[in-house]
This record gives sequence, structure tokens and C-alpha cells, in this order.
Amino acid sequence: MDELFFYKGETRELPKTIAFLESSVKKYSPYPFEYEFLEDQFNQLYSSERKLGEIFGFFTILSILISSLGLFGLAAFMSDQRTKEIGIRKVLGASVEVLFSSDQ
Repeated sequence: MDELFFYKGETRELPKTIAFLESSVKKYSPYPFEYEFLEDQFNQLYSSERKLGEIFGFFTILSILISSLGLFGLAAFMSDQRTKEIGIRKVLGASVEVLFSSDQ
């Protein structure tokens, strides 16, 4: 059976504090002195959530990259189509004003 107690104190003189607590426990209790920091336990609890967040971040960046490539491809396709259209209109004898007018 484990007997637990929590201690909150300053971290300036941590080794002295741990040594004092260990001597006190050995003096008054038959149980061995073992200690853990609460911060370490929290880090262990939330390590899987941190990893999951990194994975989501990676896939978010990947999806943004893929969508950007799709938009670039669409713009290149539209530009190519517009170039072909202008070429055909030039061959058929359209003037410069007609080629670059916005009412198509």
C-alpha cells in the first residue's frame, strides 16, 4: 500500500528539500521514499495529445499545399485557354480593342 503526500515549495533549493523530506520519511515511516514531480506526470499524460496535434498540423499544411497546387493548375489552364482564344481571334482578323475587351 502506498502512502502519498504532496509538497509544494520553492525550486531554488530543490536538492536540500528532497534530502530533508527523505530523511523525515525514513525517520517516521517504514515505506521507502520515492518521489515524482507533478510536471513530469502531466507531460506523460499529454504526450499523446501533443503528438496528435503535430500530426494534424502536418496534414493541415499538406492539404493547404495541395489546394494551392490545384489553384495554380486552374489558373494555368485558364491562361492557356485564353491564349488559344486570343490566337484564334487574331487569325480571324479581330482588332486589338476587341481582343482585350471585357465583354465576351
